[in-house]
Amino acid sequence: MDIFAFTKARLKQTVKHLGILGVTLVATSLNAASLITEKKIQQTERYIQQAMEELKLPGLAVGLIENGQPRLLKGYGVRNSQGDPMTPQTSVELGSTSKSFTALAIMQLAQQNQINIDAPVIDYIPWFKANNKSQSDKILIRHLLNHRSGFSNLDGNRNLLLLDNSADANKQAVADFAQYQLIFEPGETYHYSNINYQILAYILEVVTGKSYESVIEENLFKPLSMANSFAAESSGQHLAIAEGFQFQFGEVIPSKVEQGRATIAQGRLKVSAEDMLKYLNEFMPGNNEFVPGNQGFIHSSTKQEILKIPEQDARRGYGMGWIISHKADHRIIYHFGRSFGFETVVMFSPELNVGMVALANAHSGFARHNVGALLIGIGNIMLGEKPAKVASPLVEKILFYSLFVIPGLILMFAINFWRNYRTGQQFIRLHPLNIIEVLTRLALPTVMLLGLAYLILVFLPKQYAVTLDVVALSEPTLYFGMILCASIALGWCLLRSLLIGVQLNRSSILHQ
Repeated sequence: MDIFAFTKARLKQTVKHLGILGVTLVATSLNAASLITEKKIQQTERYIQQAMEELKLPGLAVGLIENGQPRLLKGYGVRNSQGDPMTPQTSVELGSTSKSFTALAIMQLAQQNQINIDAPVIDYIPWFKANNKSQSDKILIRHLLNHRSGFSNLDGNRNLLLLDNSADANKQAVADFAQYQLIFEPGETYHYSNINYQILAYILEVVTGKSYESVIEENLFKPLSMANSFAAESSGQHLAIAEGFQFQFGEVIPSKVEQGRATIAQGRLKVSAEDMLKYLNEFMPGNNEFVPGNQGFIHSSTKQEILKIPEQDARRGYGMGWIISHKADHRIIYHFGRSFGFETVVMFSPELNVGMVALANAHSGFARHNVGALLIGIGNIMLGEKPAKVASPLVEKILFYSLFVIPGLILMFAINFWRNYRTGQQFIRLHPLNIIEVLTRLALPTVMLLGLAYLILVFLPKQYAVTLDVVALSEPTLYFGMILCASIALGWCLLRSLLIGVQLNRSSILHQ
């Protein structure tokens, strides 16, 4: 579920690293029988220890697989506030990596001819509609799987804080989408939105007559012997579950955010690193034929459909629950996950027969504590590249620290204004009216201060596809800076305008 749908700066940084990984995979595979050597494993462990200490990351579970065999499967740090160790069997919330399981569950039903993915959603949910029904009637199940429905990223994050855990939670979530406007024609453009997978969750319930959680556990987790994975909270009561953490004013604290059932399909499945390797192995060579049981339960044609990008995308695109990047002679298939207190990366290449999973029980802080870089850095090392630095992107740092610098600058201007005001130097003459003075002393400062508040409270959250209430819960330090900066800008704008208004009123009286 990417709380923030992965901020644009962080996403660009991540894609860049993945491009490097792809080149490295080819070079390494040509020069060695094994991509994952003992030397690289040792280097990886040193990197993890150093980066976790630098980031103050509580816990991490890592798994690497090659030719069907785990090469590294280990937990680091702690899984909860009590200090219990993180292990490969610890159940960790996946974030948006959960989407691949939802997509696979849909495709299993399509494999059994219970669902036609090229049929419109209204064939399964007759009352389904967006704000423009004539548009939303054209949405196919395939569009949902490929994130091409036309729903926006921001709208997909609006119900993250819903607490509905009733049996009708997914149905109600889909009904609420009637208020949202499609921003593209269905099928036209890729646009990542959690709404797509919330609708898919309800379609699973409609077709099977079971809860989404039951479908995932019975159709996926059990056949794959994923004993430390679950969808329903009641199913995980006997398991070792990771507690999520967040960074607040320099401290690491447990995340206390609660969410309802509607967010499970998009990003709240709990899976262990050990179980994820079992799952990834199903997409590797040797497991291409459908055989009931634990091995090869994904039909080869189904697998091909899942890992196929739409024709509109040449080399890189979103398949069904996976991002697929085509290189010269292989593919890099991956997904990132981020939710309240967790951040994950899963990546594999069927052609090179390797895969990795890294599950952290804390999510990155904006401009600080770049957990995602650590997760990608593990892949860098395994594939022969220099590990990613855990420093946050420069753009994020500039934006973050500006929130605390700008209020100081505004206060300096305010003090100077007050001094000049008391001596009459800020006086705007009405007789004769000086247009230049009005523009420079009243209009321009007002527009700048109001524009700053709009930029902070409206424009930037929209660009990063988040709402302010989500920022408040997931990024308390960032939220404090945003409110501080916007409040001082708005407060000074109002006070300044009132002071000038008093002067203008006095001036008009004097000239009567």
